[in-house]
Amino acid sequence: MSLIRLLKLMERQRPTEQQMAVLGSFLPDPGNVEVVREIKDRVRVLRYDGLDYVLKQYLPEDSPDKIDFSRRLQRFVNQRMGFPDTTILTSGGGLFTLYDGIGYDLTEYVEVSEPRGSVGSDSDEYFSKIGAFVGRLHNVFAEYERSGIPIPPSGLRIDYEGQTTMEGLLRQYETMGINGPWRGIIRDKIAIADSHHGTASNIDGLPVTLVHGDIHQGNLLIGTDGKVATIIDFIQAGKFYRCYEVMRAAVQTNKSMGNVDLDPRNLRSFLIGYFKECCLEDIELKEMLGLYIYTQANDTSFNRPEIITGGDVEYSLYRYRSLLSLLNGMGNLQSCIDQVGEEMARKNER
Repeated sequence: MSLIRLLKLMERQRPTEQQMAVLGSFLPDPGNVEVVREIKDRVRVLRYDGLDYVLKQYLPEDSPDKIDFSRRLQRFVNQRMGFPDTTILTSGGGLFTLYDGIGYDLTEYVEVSEPRGSVGSDSDEYFSKIGAFVGRLHNVFAEYERSGIPIPPSGLRIDYEGQTTMEGLLRQYETMGINGPWRGIIRDKIAIADSHHGTASNIDGLPVTLVHGDIHQGNLLIGTDGKVATIIDFIQAGKFYRCYEVMRAAVQTNKSMGNVDLDPRNLRSFLIGYFKECCLEDIELKEMLGLYIYTQANDTSFNRPEIITGGDVEYSLYRYRSLLSLLNGMGNLQSCIDQVGEEMARKNER
């Protein structure tokens, strides 16, 4: 047996007593389950009867109603977009189960490739494909909205008190002796939020629609054929500004390719791909970049002291650098957005 194979076998372990209790809601003999690996926090790959499954544990704040909505929406999307329904129902026919007030669901494991486009000549094509996928997804969401099913607010939000929160963070940093670049980052974010404060008064007319809430390449499962095999993790889904999700998805696509600076050409490809499947209103095109910058500047979720002192700061630093890059390139990026809007308007007039 190879050393690699031996190490992989050593990594596997039996489920915990809690996991066994949870799995008993889905599987007839959970005692035969082995834990293969942890994909990320609260998400594990399990093997049962020769097949692999994914067990997801939700957060304590994810209510049963919220989980139920997200699971039903995901099944609707899978059906409309032709994705396989990987849901494993509970013995009672439920989409998830509760254990000590925490939600869990079980799905079939989907074999995927690295969720990343090819850097270089293929980058425009990759951005266009992801943009088209997001547009198609938003069309499916519009169909879901027309069904009349009540839709909760999205997990996405704008922290209008972000500047006050950040001033409090500065005081915490000082008390805890947190130095390095972190105080400067907070001061920069306060200044950016202040300079874009006018954005808050311009968003009243923006369409609020059903959005996924967390589109990034970790939630877009790319099949071995290079196509999107499915999209997962709908727990943030709900009502929010559609144009914000479009801009956020473009930035996340850029991140998946290892970039900090968003090339206007790639943003153009993303938007043209999106417009092949869905449309954005003029006001959305006008406000989407400023809204994204304002929202990110006010977001303190990755600047909390426990994250900074915990050592896992790579993503926090990336978000800051990306924010500065978007701010510095705002003129060129907005010109790109405006040009795409004008092109699409002329095309629709023909």
